[in-house]
Amino acid sequence: MDSEKTEWVTYKSMGIHAGLFNKFGILAVKPKECNGFEVTSTSFRVGTVKIACQTTNPSEKSDTRRKLLEALTSNQSVSIGEACFGNVERNEEIFTPIIFHGMQSGEAGMHFYPWLSSDDSATFSEFSGFQQYFTTGGLFGPHLRGMDGDYSVIITSHNIDKKWKITSIDDSYKNNPYNEALFVQFENFCKWISVYNQKGYPKNLLYHLPSWDYLFFGVGHFIRGNMTLCALQEYCNAIYEEASRHKERLAEICSKYEITLCISSPFDNLFGDFFTVSKDVLLDTIWGTFEVEQKDLKVNEEAFVEVCIEKLISSQIKGMHRKAWSDFLSVSSERPRNLEDLTNLANSMMIAVASMEREDYKTCSLFPLSGRYVQNFHRDLSKKMTRNYPLVFNVTAIDPVLAYSRHSKEESVGVLFCFTHLCNVTVSEMITKKGLLAEARKNIARLIRGEQTSSLEETIGNLIRSKK
Repeated sequence: MDSEKTEWVTYKSMGIHAGLFNKFGILAVKPKECNGFEVTSTSFRVGTVKIACQTTNPSEKSDTRRKLLEALTSNQSVSIGEACFGNVERNEEIFTPIIFHGMQSGEAGMHFYPWLSSDDSATFSEFSGFQQYFTTGGLFGPHLRGMDGDYSVIITSHNIDKKWKITSIDDSYKNNPYNEALFVQFENFCKWISVYNQKGYPKNLLYHLPSWDYLFFGVGHFIRGNMTLCALQEYCNAIYEEASRHKERLAEICSKYEITLCISSPFDNLFGDFFTVSKDVLLDTIWGTFEVEQKDLKVNEEAFVEVCIEKLISSQIKGMHRKAWSDFLSVSSERPRNLEDLTNLANSMMIAVASMEREDYKTCSLFPLSGRYVQNFHRDLSKKMTRNYPLVFNVTAIDPVLAYSRHSKEESVGVLFCFTHLCNVTVSEMITKKGLLAEARKNIARLIRGEQTSSLEETIGNLIRSKK
């Protein structure tokens, strides 16, 4: 335990892992008083996945990996280093550092794992770049709360305890490290797009902004009796305002790299484009589409989902969406019966939409490791459709900030989206004001160039002095 403690450096209410920062440019944080996490200078966990340093030459493990890296390193606008980490249980999943040259925000990198939606590497031949990209993000992380008296409940998820009855919404927490880390990673993905876009083609990015998805969280809480109608209206207002802020910030980043941003949702075929609906009539739009009664709640959620499905596969709003929904539902092992199952299917369906009308591997999906399950789900369902859709090139990147808390469930270990501790204020400060995350990204560049990386202690000292 003592050796574990010495690897963490304390700043205010937060512990920062020195070994991962110094050696690999990875920012891992925890509440300073908590210990006992599976985090060392050579390994860490994200959800149920354990990542550890490579002990053998990764080029010996996978012809596919070697083939993909040869294609990617042929671009002179990047430098790719030696592999650092791999999935302990899946040897072929190896993360390699990359930096992008000549970008507005300077040289900063990420650790990424490239892979194909087909197990057959022979399907990937000559590489001339991508023509379409897809990624997604969240909205609040754990910082939108429902209030039951004096008790605060995280509500940006499907399931909360039946004992809670949310009567109001608290969205006053503005220091949101999840959002800031998300935008940092989004900019890294934009750099990838700028570097690897096929010559002569516009840079097209389809972004799944989960605004309708988040409204479904609230509707689900209401249907199950966990939220009052008044609180649901407050919730809708908060989602609309946050989604609008995200849209503006995403567009601002894309404009720096001359990327055409298309924001969409897998549920557009229910209600249309989210931003064409006035905030004041969001609920009226939902109720006008469905008839929901608050009795026999479990049955009504199933009935609600079934109406959703019928509309998604019959609506004329977006033909590509209608086709993808129909195809994915036809090969799904079980028809969704609740909102959680429906949104899980929706996330992967959007990758298929992005790939439509393209050739194989001309679409690149970009996800953080914490969201890798979406790419996996898409791959598994796509295999059942006997090549109805083009094959996709996937990039999975280690999250910009790994956050560990004593109260994390197994599937959310290391995931900043689920990090609820009060030292969130400190984490946000270090990302947005002190620039610690930016310095960690620079360490990745130093690692690739074979230079001495900045030590965490020195970096914190310099950043604090520079802000005085």
